[in-house]
Amino acid sequence: MKVYGKTLSIIVPCYNEEESVPLFYAETKKQEAFFHEKDIELEFVFVDDGSKDRTVEAVKKLHEQDGRVHLVSFSRNFGKEAAIIAGLEKASGDFTVLMDADLQDPPAILPEMYGYIEQGYDSVATRRVDRKGEPPIRSFFARRFYGLMRKISKTEIVDGARDYRLMTRQMVNSILELKEYNRYSPSSLSSLPSTHAVMMLKSCAFSARYFSDNELDVVTVSICPPQYQLHAGL
Repeated sequence: MKVYGKTLSIIVPCYNEEESVPLFYAETKKQEAFFHEKDIELEFVFVDDGSKDRTVEAVKKLHEQDGRVHLVSFSRNFGKEAAIIAGLEKASGDFTVLMDADLQDPPAILPEMYGYIEQGYDSVATRRVDRKGEPPIRSFFARRFYGLMRKISKTEIVDGARDYRLMTRQMVNSILELKEYNRYSPSSLSSLPSTHAVMMLKSCAFSARYFSDNELDVVTVSICPPQYQLHAGL
């Protein structure tokens, strides 16, 4: 078995995604040949955020087939931001990408994103440029949410900013040094001193539940750090 010089860690927060997990894995593996040509191996880190379905079993099945698949499982639901941080702590790669399990973050653009890393960028972020196909009520509240946050926050939060982001190890280490207990990834990651590139995405599927979690994370403050217990770690 060939040993590659570097590793790309793919962090995938999951909540009730038993049907999406194998589809996501299969679609993302299609980019494997490109990265192998770059002497980069793939590593999958699925973070189960207290799912009530068989998401954990789906990931374990993949792990049996592919030792590069890893699992972090929470004892209950803590929200997407906690899942992202747990994934970053687990990831061992020279590069790391955050992706949603439901394929609203298209794996097909990973080679293009990596091209910016090769140009010297520390972080390649994505932004949704249209909301075609999205329920009107969600579009309404999304725009109001971003407008409100721009008014009350010193950090500019761009409408349509996604968690889908490819980063260098230096960037990941900087994120893990942050001490905030409640985070909102699009704003906290963009505020770090680093070089950023932004790619635009067309409309795609949406996860309303995680959007609501993010809203609450921004406007609430906890006096205690989020404590999570791991059911399993592969």
